[in-house]
Amino acid sequence: EDDNWKHPDGRPSDLEACSAIPGRPFEFLLSESGKYKGRFGRIFHIRLNKEAEGKWRLSILKALQIFDHELGNDQSTYKGDQVEGISCFRDLKNRLILVYAERGGQSKEGKKTARIIWGELDLENYKFERHGTEPLVTGTVLGGRDCSDLFLESENRSQIVWSVATIDKGDIGPFKSVVYRAGDLTMDPEKNRYQFVAEPEPLIYWRLDGIKVEALAAPAAVVAKSGFSIGTDDENFGGIWRPLFELSSRQQGAK
Repeated sequence: EDDNWKHPDGRPSDLEACSAIPGRPFEFLLSESGKYKGRFGRIFHIRLNKEAEGKWRLSILKALQIFDHELGNDQSTYKGDQVEGISCFRDLKNRLILVYAERGGQSKEGKKTARIIWGELDLENYKFERHGTEPLVTGTVLGGRDCSDLFLESENRSQIVWSVATIDKGDIGPFKSVVYRAGDLTMDPEKNRYQFVAEPEPLIYWRLDGIKVEALAAPAAVVAKSGFSIGTDDENFGGIWRPLFELSSRQQGAK
């Protein structure tokens, strides 16, 4: 671990999301959920370096701040505005497109559904140009956290946007999660930018009772015929990793 986090606020607080950077092996983006009492709210550009005897070292290349919501009276990000998922991809012009999602819930303006934000991230100058922001869902999915992670799946020239919604009644539960298809990021040829088209109603593919899913990732290469991989944060009960297998439901778009 590198003790120099390239920012005066030092070590991270409430890291919520991680994304590999396409075209840059062993480089990732890590995102904090937001501000806390005037501090944090950063995205870290990191690199994993393999050292002798199978050990790995994490190096921080840069810390940047791109979140711009108004804060509460204690200078903290409202829960509904907190970032829960990030992902990125390269388009046909080799631009790095960063996508992140806010969880939904209480905000300065009242209760809101999850939102998706996307734009071009320049890792040479560390600048983010926002291209758009839209509701991730047309209505709340479970009545709790509409987004606890984000996953993009390439399909032709578009990106399918997958997410997971959760309900958390307390540190001992009960918990419930659903993995759903939220919509698609498609290229607008006139504007040369992506646009998000939400599903009229979130297409739920997996319902998971008793666990709080906070990580959604690609199928596990070591598990044959798996669909997605999930990771949970089940508070007092710890966490688990699991593959999802209901490929027939996914193909049929089951609700």
